[in-house]
Amino acid sequence: MATQGDRGPQSPPMSVRLDNVERNRSEKCNTKAALELHMMPSGAKEKEILDNQLHFQDNKASFFSLYRYATWLDLAFVVVGTISALTAGALHPTAPIVNAYLVEYLARARFEGNAVAPLIDQFTRYYVYIFFISLVSWTIAAAAFIHTASRITRQIKTEYFAAVLRQNMAIFDDAGTGDISSHLNANTIQEAMSAKLAISIAAIGNLTGTIAVCFALDWALAFILSWSLILGTVVLVLTGKATAHYSSQSLDASSAATMVVEEALGNITTTTALGLQSHVHKTYLEYLRKASKRGFVLKILNSSMISLCVASGYINVALGFWQGSRLLTEGMTSFANVVTIAIVLKSAAFVVLNVGSNLEAFNMGITAAGRMYRMIDRVSPVESTSDDVLGNVDGAIELQNIKHIYPYRPEVTVLDNVSINFPARKMTAIVGPSGSGKSSIASLILRFYNPVAGNIILDGSHNLASLELQWLRQQIHFVGQEPFLFNKTIYENIEFGLTGPRWDKTSEKEKRRLIYNAAEIAQAHRFVSALPHGYDTVLGASESRLSGGQAQRLAIARAIVSQPRILILDEATSALDGETEAKILSAMSESCQECTRIVIAHRLSTVRDADKIIVLRSGRVAEEGTHSELMARRSSYFELVNAHPGGQIDNAGLSSSQQKEKLDKRLNNVGLGDTEEHKSGRKGDATVLASEAFDKAEPSTSLLSLLRFGWRLNHPELGWMVVGLICSVLAGLEEPASAILFAKSIVSISRPVSQRKEVLSETSLYSWMFFLLAMAAFLVLTTEGVIFGWCSEKMTNRARSMALDKLLRMDVSFFDRNSAGALASFLSTSITELGGISGSALSVILICASTTVCGILVSMLFGWKLALLCLGLFPAHVASGYFEAWLLGEFELHIELSNEEAAELASESLLGIQTIAALARQDKVLSVFKTSLRATSARALKANLRTSFLYALAQAIYYAGMAITFWYGSKLIIRHEYDLEQFIVVQSSMLMSAYSAGLVFSWTPSIGKAIRASARLEHLLSQKSAIDPSDVSDCVEPGTPKGRIDFDSVTFCYPSRPDVPAVKNLSFSIAAGSNVAFVGPTGSGKSTIISMIERFYDPAQGTIKLDKHSLVSLQVAKYRQCIGLVNQEPTLYNGTIKMNLLAGLDVGIRPSDADVKNACKQANIYKKGLETVVGNKGTQLSVGQKQRIVLARALIRQPTILLLDEATSALDSQSESLIRDALEKAKEGRTTITVTHRLNTIVNADWIYVLEQGTIVEEGTHTELMARGGRYHSLFIASTSGQVI
Repeated sequence: MATQGDRGPQSPPMSVRLDNVERNRSEKCNTKAALELHMMPSGAKEKEILDNQLHFQDNKASFFSLYRYATWLDLAFVVVGTISALTAGALHPTAPIVNAYLVEYLARARFEGNAVAPLIDQFTRYYVYIFFISLVSWTIAAAAFIHTASRITRQIKTEYFAAVLRQNMAIFDDAGTGDISSHLNANTIQEAMSAKLAISIAAIGNLTGTIAVCFALDWALAFILSWSLILGTVVLVLTGKATAHYSSQSLDASSAATMVVEEALGNITTTTALGLQSHVHKTYLEYLRKASKRGFVLKILNSSMISLCVASGYINVALGFWQGSRLLTEGMTSFANVVTIAIVLKSAAFVVLNVGSNLEAFNMGITAAGRMYRMIDRVSPVESTSDDVLGNVDGAIELQNIKHIYPYRPEVTVLDNVSINFPARKMTAIVGPSGSGKSSIASLILRFYNPVAGNIILDGSHNLASLELQWLRQQIHFVGQEPFLFNKTIYENIEFGLTGPRWDKTSEKEKRRLIYNAAEIAQAHRFVSALPHGYDTVLGASESRLSGGQAQRLAIARAIVSQPRILILDEATSALDGETEAKILSAMSESCQECTRIVIAHRLSTVRDADKIIVLRSGRVAEEGTHSELMARRSSYFELVNAHPGGQIDNAGLSSSQQKEKLDKRLNNVGLGDTEEHKSGRKGDATVLASEAFDKAEPSTSLLSLLRFGWRLNHPELGWMVVGLICSVLAGLEEPASAILFAKSIVSISRPVSQRKEVLSETSLYSWMFFLLAMAAFLVLTTEGVIFGWCSEKMTNRARSMALDKLLRMDVSFFDRNSAGALASFLSTSITELGGISGSALSVILICASTTVCGILVSMLFGWKLALLCLGLFPAHVASGYFEAWLLGEFELHIELSNEEAAELASESLLGIQTIAALARQDKVLSVFKTSLRATSARALKANLRTSFLYALAQAIYYAGMAITFWYGSKLIIRHEYDLEQFIVVQSSMLMSAYSAGLVFSWTPSIGKAIRASARLEHLLSQKSAIDPSDVSDCVEPGTPKGRIDFDSVTFCYPSRPDVPAVKNLSFSIAAGSNVAFVGPTGSGKSTIISMIERFYDPAQGTIKLDKHSLVSLQVAKYRQCIGLVNQEPTLYNGTIKMNLLAGLDVGIRPSDADVKNACKQANIYKKGLETVVGNKGTQLSVGQKQRIVLARALIRQPTILLLDEATSALDSQSESLIRDALEKAKEGRTTITVTHRLNTIVNADWIYVLEQGTIVEEGTHTELMARGGRYHSLFIASTSGQVI
């Protein structure tokens, strides 16, 4: 990956993803292949080198390959678990045999009395045995598979992450870190190997047992009823294909919607400034509608599939009794056989579906494993096959005829025949226009990429490719323009630079001394010490608690702490004011005398004292020499220097004694901005973000209020909801009706054979009633499933729309307290949990509740004694269902916490992969990753055992209920208190009611999640935005303002530091059409002024006015349309350059093509193709190129007020000069406010304000301020000459 400051000449990026990088070449060349490669023609050789940097070996995984990293112990657990699961599954068709014989004995008991009691007791004990066998086998099966899945998945993820850390940067350029880290975030492999596998194996045992039992008892009757097995297979195959098709489309649309939100909220200041809220909301809803359509189809398929299987079960019972009665009366089968087969094949279709219900999970697991194994098996082409290291390193680097092409842009040559010598222990500077290949040299020295031609030599004779890679990188440290810091303490971040074995045995005291010393050199010690927790301050994600200048200083401290032999600085001080930059460079020149320094810079004042300066242009060396030599030649370097208005200023005529006097006076004083830099609320002038997160809002709603909230969300579908509720109640009558028909059918076939006519007549009647019940069940279940599925989609989409609309209307301070990732996760995940009160969840809960109530009522009517006994079983069923679900949630929480911590670490590490690779800290990061994965393993094992036992209890308790009811029922029948029909109706109704009650409570976690999601949504919707762009009440339109801005006694504190003012009692006036600049040390309040003019924040005291109208009185959206903003950190959205240029203009009048062309020419980007895709966050472009596009975007809007916050900080002097000329023209007729550290860019400003600690300390024109010799004078000299005075 080319460093962001400089990517060389740009072109449309390749849209090849990691999954599609499949080339048919050998990955690692052996000696013969290497010789062939050497003899290849130049073009073929270059292509081979480029292909090798992106090449992946084909790796087709199978199910058994999931166990690639299983130990013998793991395999032993799998074998035991498989046997246990098959046993548990086989009990399902076995138990009905016992049931059938008991029913037969009960039928005889009415006439034979106590004579059959011993047989009843014997078979009742069989149910007790089955209960214990089921309990033990399910416990072992679930625990074994969950445990092995957890162990193996941890090992796979560890191997995968280790492989990722070894890869060359081209892989990350091509695939993006998101695709690579997604495999670590997902649990698809673990899901494919854990409880779902145990359930599927048990289903195989169930299916095998079903076929074996039925055909063994009566093959003819079994053959007649086997159609349901075929139906189940057909339904499984067809719905499986349809589900895969529609779920993939739904997932793609949902992912696209989430990306839109993450991008918009992650760049909320740009989104707000451009007025993109309505566009983002509209785009998000379009993707949601696509996902919703596919999701609704999936719900219809699922509902229809279940309804069809339920109906097929009743049809099978009807066929079983109809044909069974005929065979029974003809003496071709027995009573027990008919009853057994009817019971077993009632659920035949479900048996088949259970076998394939988890096929999707298995396929997803296999696919995920295949992708991970491809990465694991890949050998990075930058890894050396040699273990050679040098005993002593001088640090001389030589580039010999280097040609470099980035693999993801093979049509662009970045470096062409470049030869450069970097002398040992000298400072060599590389300068040149943006895109000339400067940063690419740094990437090649660090061996992030392989050049397609040439060699890089260390110390005169050692080719870098022949040296051990980790050792090599330990000798070289690197600081880029956009430094990456980890979400750890400041101390740990600097300590990260202590790489190599020589620091392993260093005492903690010595390490602390080195770290403090490095921080002193980097001018970071003072601001770090001023923090409340000092060096123990945690930086936060994406170093959100630091300004850009602070982050750069810590990165410099990290780079120099280990005293490397080679130090590469790529625009390492671009975010610093000139004074602080000069101090750092002065301190480094003294402390790094034994270090070879390679400095890449656009600020030429920082490289004047370099021992050698290399000038690159279009990937070639244009010239080289010292500053004085190059100036004398009056060539490329001379042009670069003269592109700065103050380029020829050399220490402003100060004598050496004057310089020394002022240097001695000020060297020990840290710029005032340092002490305040950490106190602001956002990058630039801001820092520590409050941790008070909306995402952690505690649920404050009850179940009743939750239901009311759900009904409100579904109010437009209220009529359909009522129909669905009625259907659910009717569906609850299904089981009691089935119990009555089943009892009457059994009583009919239990008659003596002599009553053949009555038997056939009655069973025929009840069979037709079973058929009608099947049709009714199909109709009712399908209807309520479709209705609730549709209502669920409507409700979640409506909730997401309301939530996003509210988020986009919130003021910027809200996003200081809440991360974009957490908010996007809330929209995509948490709101989905509202489904706990709608959709399939509500459907199942209502049906089970209806079944429970109806079953109890029917049982009480038919026989209250046995019903009361069965009611005693309810607590056990309910408890097993509740605790199973609760413990399963706890177990999933343990896994989620472990995976979240590891995934967060991995995601952060991949974002900083260049930093980790450059520091050779892969082993350290991998060790922390392993620890995080193992952190909750002990607790997860205990939770696994508890969960497995309760899951087994929930599966087995039905058999215990059967044993108890047969035992007590037989007593009642023998005493002639009950007949067989009463007993069967009560037993079937009550046991199904108890089971249904358990199912209702098993949804408790889903209801709990829905309550939490509802509370958080209501909490969000109840919040008021202090600056709502959609609020037009009591506001006036600004019309076409003149552009006069007045600050009247303005004081402002960021919400995170309410006791520390970022600006205080600030008063100034900016005339309409004037060009005004704000300058000062880092953290002095400059960017805060920009933020308040944009109305990202409102002042705590005082007023800000536009043309004498208070900003608070103006319509926010209309006002922001009058402003063009260019930030120091340019933000682009994923799409084409043209799309980014026109962002936010769809609600107004779109500019003509001529206007677009003119703005592009002004920003010096017209040579770029407007249809070029910029990539996620503009990663396919250099920072300078992004800045120019953002500048063009601002100019296209033709704003009345133009805000430039370090708008050209990433540009080389010539590009800056061209743009500056364009800006001078663009400033005509509009108010321009510039914030900059490059003071030579504002010498023509109409008025300049100098800020320190949030107050104005000087003001005037450039000439006036220079004449005073005050603060501005010293800042200007430091900025232009690199000297501190």
